[in-house]
Amino acid sequence: MEADADVEELDTRIVLKLRGATRLKTGPFRGLGLTELGEGAGWTYAVLSTRESRNRLGEVLREYGGTDPATPIDWDHPQSWADLLDTIEDIALYGPDDRYDRELDTLTFDRRELLDVVMWPSPGPADAQTRVAAIENLVRAASRDDSAIRVVAIDPRPQTTVIRVSADRALLDRLLAEPWVERVRPPLRPEVTLADLVTATITVPLPTPDGEPIGIVDGLAVTANPLLHGAVTASKGFPAGHVYGGPDDHGTGVAGMAVWGDLEFLVRRTPPSRTPRPVVNARVLEFNGRNNTVVGQPHVTIAEAIRWLVDEHGVRVVSISINRNEPADGLLPSELTTTLDELARELDVVIVVSTGNRHTDVPASGWLHGYPGYLVDTDAGIAEPADAALAVTVGSLARRDVPGGASTSSMIAIAPAAGPSPFTRSGPTRGKNATGTLKPEFVHHGGNWAHDHQLNQLSRRDPGISVITAIPPQGARFIGVDNGTSYAAPAVAHEVARIATRYPDASANLLRALLALSARVPEKSAVAGIDPLRTCGYGVPDAERILESGGANAILTIEATITTNSVVIHRVPVPYEFAEGASKRLFRVALAFDPPVRRSRREYIAGTMSVELVRGLDEAEVGRHYRLQPSVSQVNADPTVTRLDLPKGRLRPQLAPPPSRVASNTLIRRDFDHKAWDSDDEHYFLVVSHDLSPWTDRQKKQYPTQRYALAVHIADEDRANLDLHNLIRVQLRTRLRAGGSGRRR
Repeated sequence: MEADADVEELDTRIVLKLRGATRLKTGPFRGLGLTELGEGAGWTYAVLSTRESRNRLGEVLREYGGTDPATPIDWDHPQSWADLLDTIEDIALYGPDDRYDRELDTLTFDRRELLDVVMWPSPGPADAQTRVAAIENLVRAASRDDSAIRVVAIDPRPQTTVIRVSADRALLDRLLAEPWVERVRPPLRPEVTLADLVTATITVPLPTPDGEPIGIVDGLAVTANPLLHGAVTASKGFPAGHVYGGPDDHGTGVAGMAVWGDLEFLVRRTPPSRTPRPVVNARVLEFNGRNNTVVGQPHVTIAEAIRWLVDEHGVRVVSISINRNEPADGLLPSELTTTLDELARELDVVIVVSTGNRHTDVPASGWLHGYPGYLVDTDAGIAEPADAALAVTVGSLARRDVPGGASTSSMIAIAPAAGPSPFTRSGPTRGKNATGTLKPEFVHHGGNWAHDHQLNQLSRRDPGISVITAIPPQGARFIGVDNGTSYAAPAVAHEVARIATRYPDASANLLRALLALSARVPEKSAVAGIDPLRTCGYGVPDAERILESGGANAILTIEATITTNSVVIHRVPVPYEFAEGASKRLFRVALAFDPPVRRSRREYIAGTMSVELVRGLDEAEVGRHYRLQPSVSQVNADPTVTRLDLPKGRLRPQLAPPPSRVASNTLIRRDFDHKAWDSDDEHYFLVVSHDLSPWTDRQKKQYPTQRYALAVHIADEDRANLDLHNLIRVQLRTRLRAGGSGRRR
């Protein structure tokens, strides 16, 4: 009898669709016994109802509408009472037709078909497990007479629960009627398969590498691979005198990514979309039978390699995909970290470093079940030397989430497309305040992992979700797949080289600032409970966004020097036409500087800098607010003395991220995301400040000035006919003008 009661209760569950005239409060849902399942576009809500909750809702509707209680409610046609509440514009059943994906029309069911049963998001793991069990029971019952009907794979995570089943048409009908099910569809088709890799060919001549060269400090780049023909302009092993054995399995893939930036064109059978860049190969890695290791003392060997790249080959961009296997949690920065920072400043070179990969320690919750929570646990911290203050640090995003290997039906991708890769490392690293240093600053495609449900094990190199890489040729095959931040870093170095080719006289600071302006955080990169700044930083860079100014898009730059512990005010030419009216505007500023570092000091970098936007005041007023102010005691002692506070409110609008999140960074990007632009604000200024770290007096005297680069991106994304570039040229002739300066407050 109890079992029959359970079945009866299950049969009375109905999912309702409610569309509100505005956003509905979900509290009343719970009060009526309705379970909110999801919220869609246009203030549409899906709620699970029982017979009891529908009776409660009916009582409320009758009381509100003055309907005769004796009048029965036709639950097959709930539109009859939809107009009883002002805030509910429509009520309908969420039934089999809503759950039916049109792709199901392609299935014949001549044999058992694979179906993905997408569940409503659950509030927690226990609820998700209960809902999965309900589907497993349906499948188990259907399989009694047909062993081919079975559960093939399960993604049990509460927000992305999917059960893949081998089903007949009768089971499909049962699934379409199941209230816990949001959607039933065929599995998505992989964009890349093993066959794509095996059959890839080069059918047309590839473009010749050109532009700014990229230095690769890694393993050996095997030039027999056709993707590297003519691209590796020089190669040398370090330390000098060491005799290397055969090639490793790392250098060719890293070099290929630096040359091309992306090898997707090979499996899509399209011409490359970007000009390949030449690379100079400094070999420091050797395979020891188990893994690749740096020959000699890493900080000595890598320093020798970088000096050769810069001194002998004029390299301005260096990519390093070499990390330790553990988070950087030592009392002091490592000798390699410090060496990279010292070389970046001394040689005026952009050093791009991978965050390192988390791949040896399995999270307690497991790779699939624990994603994304383990992305920010202590074991996922940035690995040395990616904590270098002056280096550009790069983490990994997953580009695809549909496995394409031989056992694809039982595979579940761990990260969603555009989400942080399961192996990537996250920040922050040590800094001047509790929030630390924002690392990584950038991310790029570094691949994804999958969980094999049938074997209950991790798949690290599924062709459908991994990075396509160049490999030492194996017969006719010259590409393979791999995963890791090792491939994200050279992809970002490729973007730096594109910028350096366009701006041949730019300093390393300006190249970093422009790179930051070019980055965007993908909309789909957000994962529940994880701050995207910790995993994505400023986002995925794309040099195309900032290579040219024109029309409604303007890029402004300046390279300057600031006296330490002082302030410099830069006037920003914001045209009246840009600030007037309603429009989708972009205002983004990036600041890069290269302070000295000292490994023995708690304050590792010699000074910090900041940038703020001030508007609505003239230059003299801004200068008075930011100059050194009298102390409170001086004001109290002399009534004629005035102390000015910093501008507040709309005069000094908030930029994102807040200053505390980037206070320790040497590359700072901040965005003005507000719609509150006013054409009456005639003046706009960027206030650049410098603060000395509490080093010794002798050390401070050795650091009297700091060079920096400032870059601004101003764009109107709605008014393409607004000639913003020309309006700014009229005001400034392409450059920011350095304004007043003074001692730090």
